[in-house]
Amino acid sequence: MYNRYTIVFVFLLIVPAFSQPIEFSEYVDTTSINPIVAEVDEAITQGTTFTEIVIIAKDFEANPILPSWFDEVINGLPVFFNEGTFGNFDYNAEVLKADEILNHAFIFPEAFDPPFMGGCEHVHKFTNMVDVIEQADVIYDFSLLDFNGDNIVPVHFTSIGPGGGVSGDVCPVITSTDLGVGGQYVKVKVVQQTRGSIEKVFRNVFYHESGHTFFSFPDMNHGGSNAFNHYGIGAFDVMSGGGFNNRSSLYNPVLRFSKGWTSPNQIISNTTVNFTDFDLTGQTHYYELPSYSHPTPPSFAIYPDQKLHLTYYTRPSSIRWQATWLIPESLAEDARGLLIWHSNLTNGSWVDRIRLPIDIEAAHGKWDWIIDDPSGLPPPNDIRAIRSNIQNPPRAEVGDKEDDVLKV
Repeated sequence: MYNRYTIVFVFLLIVPAFSQPIEFSEYVDTTSINPIVAEVDEAITQGTTFTEIVIIAKDFEANPILPSWFDEVINGLPVFFNEGTFGNFDYNAEVLKADEILNHAFIFPEAFDPPFMGGCEHVHKFTNMVDVIEQADVIYDFSLLDFNGDNIVPVHFTSIGPGGGVSGDVCPVITSTDLGVGGQYVKVKVVQQTRGSIEKVFRNVFYHESGHTFFSFPDMNHGGSNAFNHYGIGAFDVMSGGGFNNRSSLYNPVLRFSKGWTSPNQIISNTTVNFTDFDLTGQTHYYELPSYSHPTPPSFAIYPDQKLHLTYYTRPSSIRWQATWLIPESLAEDARGLLIWHSNLTNGSWVDRIRLPIDIEAAHGKWDWIIDDPSGLPPPNDIRAIRSNIQNPPRAEVGDKEDDVLKV
């Protein structure tokens, strides 16, 4: 069943400030495209399954038994990537453990405090990774994990500990004892590293770094600090702030249709639009803002190629928007909501976090998206989507009837 909304476009200065909870430290190699991107693109194009080799380790002198949530996170990966790509990416993980029956991780031979200083050793000591891969080489035949016959096995190296991630071809290759094509020794190349001490952080790091490694998605955690540097996505995108209530958010819609997984529909002023759930159908609409001159701030007013993207969600039928999520409810308790995303891909910057070209302008029905705390204290970052901002215009009104008017 469609819910019909009449969209009336009015220009307003909208300046919400989003919280950016910091859960982990990461390093991304921006000097070259991760070699895995081409393999993922090929799998998507050909409709084949992409299998990632994951090696799991724990710290020096730690109990080798993996936490119960580890396999749950791994088993949830195919579902996340299927939903996040609208069924385009068929993912499979093959996890290498020290003992699969006892569910033991490999153990690092040396203690190591992650320096979080970039490069190959941003979260893992290279000699520790070499030792673990040599342990795995005794148990597994890497020639059987070389799926394209190039004598190189790309590996996602992960461990339990303080959150961090690395994406990129920044580590030296490690030679195994297994012979591959042409009698040459198979080499192991670590192309992604992740690390998290608790389930939520581990999952968010895993999905976030995979966004870099598989799809070349950029970081979306914004650095805006005043009314005119207003860009922000908060926790609505795992490439930014993770997710809500221990559930990772999918990649934002602008990134998703940049990959061709769905196509937006253009709308004009005073248009009636039939919305369907974005997660279920991939339907999204956009309105292109006219550019104009403005002698004073906000300076972004003169930029062309600015669009507002509208994505609609229902509950409980929506895939990610579960009962505990911050979706606004009408008076009839018919839960539904509309997110308004802003993009300026031509004039934004992927490296200047104050000027990132994608942000959220408002949430339909609840402008600030803040869970009320009975204590009266400000809510913690992990349940806060947008900080209150006294410069925000009045929120869009939501009624309990089928026809609603939304002013943007």
